[in-house]
Amino acid sequence: CLSGNIFFILRFTIRHFLNISLKYTNMKKILLLITVCLVTISLSAQIGRQSPAKIYRPSPLPPTTTGVTDYSTMLYKIESISYRYEFLYDEFGNLAQELYTYINDESSNFKCTYTYDDNQNMLRRNIYSWSNGDWFYSSYEEFTYNDLNQRITRTNANNFGEGFTIGGIGYYEYNEDGNLASYLQQINMGNYYDDLDSMVYLYDEDQKWVGFESYSVEGNVWSLYYRSEMTYNQNNKYDSLIDLFLTDGVWELNTKYHWTYNSENNPEERNYHITDGNGGWSSPQDKYVFRYRSDLESENVLFPYAASIYNEWENRFGASVPVDEEDWWTINLNDNQLTYIETSTYYYAPFHAGISDNRKASYTVSPNPAQDQLQLDFGNESNVNVMFYDISGKLLNQYMVNHSETISLANYPQGIYLMKAYSNNQLIGTEKIIKY
Repeated sequence: CLSGNIFFILRFTIRHFLNISLKYTNMKKILLLITVCLVTISLSAQIGRQSPAKIYRPSPLPPTTTGVTDYSTMLYKIESISYRYEFLYDEFGNLAQELYTYINDESSNFKCTYTYDDNQNMLRRNIYSWSNGDWFYSSYEEFTYNDLNQRITRTNANNFGEGFTIGGIGYYEYNEDGNLASYLQQINMGNYYDDLDSMVYLYDEDQKWVGFESYSVEGNVWSLYYRSEMTYNQNNKYDSLIDLFLTDGVWELNTKYHWTYNSENNPEERNYHITDGNGGWSSPQDKYVFRYRSDLESENVLFPYAASIYNEWENRFGASVPVDEEDWWTINLNDNQLTYIETSTYYYAPFHAGISDNRKASYTVSPNPAQDQLQLDFGNESNVNVMFYDISGKLLNQYMVNHSETISLANYPQGIYLMKAYSNNQLIGTEKIIKY
């Protein structure tokens, strides 16, 4: 079934590329969309889930964990027979690392690390892929903010083996109510940046988000080509999200997400449909079925909203109680029937904001400053995840330490480094390391 799903993803992605590329006549956009499709195939294979090929579109409803003080529980792992997703949090409840392990193919493994400013705004997301038995630093995103802590720029860069190249820069604007009003994406053309795509976000009279419109540019003329429409049910919950493309002045259906709910008004199923080509929808091509914990309340649970797995359309973290299990179904190309693939289980553990004094005192780092070697001693702590960063926040190396270990600094230039240590998915200490 899983190999069949890869074929479905390929078919799905290519179809989206062909549909989208027909809307463009400018070659730079077609080339970019080819790149988007290739990235989509890669990420879909890694995560084991479908991802429509789309230009980057920021969420109008970005969640935040700024000022965490009252979360008593954290989601630290999601696991199925084919993959394992693990999350580390810092002392403020921000996502520090996500690690994806594909059980049957380590080449699909990836991890992301995150850095934040003093206001807990995400400054950088670093993405690593597994290649030739080691982590390869393949791409990153950087963000800047205004005085209101609103995100105002996004810069993305890719490393294809010869260092990083900036792919593009995006610009955010907000309306008078503080909601995201528009996002402009520019592409790096070598010696200048050119406009690529613009999104305008739509709200009703109560400032509830109801969709967005996308515009492409040819010369200096912007043209509307894409629209997304969100509808809500009588309980003010997501009902349907419909994507449409404008072709020869006519809006054509493309894809639809649709949700059903249980008696507690929590998402029971998320179904995905494609157009049938006759003004209607196919039967579900992909779906999730959710089951929930009865002993926890979501308002007390820390979720990894910054992680790759988070998508508001899936509603994984949007229920009043946290997900316990999630069934995934998708189309089997052999018989064109919706087929059960696997069940993912969500794992939770206690969370404590900050670093307690007794955990701080439970390890030693010496000598510091250091020249060639650094001795780490965590006492009774085992399986301690130790991460080394440079002063800019780039992850340089990662070690798994059982009680104690000697780390070589021979390959580190002189300078200041930051060490963070995690045990049981929580931060137990940070140290500034000086190499002389």
